[in-house]
Amino acid sequence: MRSLVLIAGVVGILLYGAAVSQKGLPALAAPHETAVQAPSQGLEALAKGLAATGAGLEEATLTGWGEVQAPEDRAAVAAALGAVPGEGESRTVAVRDQNGRHYVTVRWTLTGKPAEKWVARLHTMQKALNQTAESPSVSVQLSGTTAGNRNLTDLTDGALDALGATERQPW
Repeated sequence: MRSLVLIAGVVGILLYGAAVSQKGLPALAAPHETAVQAPSQGLEALAKGLAATGAGLEEATLTGWGEVQAPEDRAAVAAALGAVPGEGESRTVAVRDQNGRHYVTVRWTLTGKPAEKWVARLHTMQKALNQTAESPSVSVQLSGTTAGNRNLTDLTDGALDALGATERQPW
């Protein structure tokens, strides 16, 4: 039986922890410089954790957002993301207004073989948002399958074992 692997929460915690341990909390950064870039060691840790689960990556969903000056800034973000995505990729860029402020949102989904390119797409999205949006943020959700009858707790424990994690929460 194949079990669904969803470790986005672990990924977020790992990336945030790695960023804070290297740079400290971003306190007084200038506008457009407040997004914490995913440190390469955090991405390496994620790859190591995924490998330990024996997971086959099937889909990667990148979601980014940030405040922009005007709705027209949507076009600048879309242009900075580059060419139209190829087969197995879908991308939307939208602006929403809330309380007189404008927020751009980007959702980039990679399915099948293109899911392996999620790290490069993550960096592209971070760069595009940093050029236009204030205080941008990006989240990553990875999903796939693994052979065998393993539950999510076993998979998470295997990933944390591979990373040498000593402190763990039961949730």
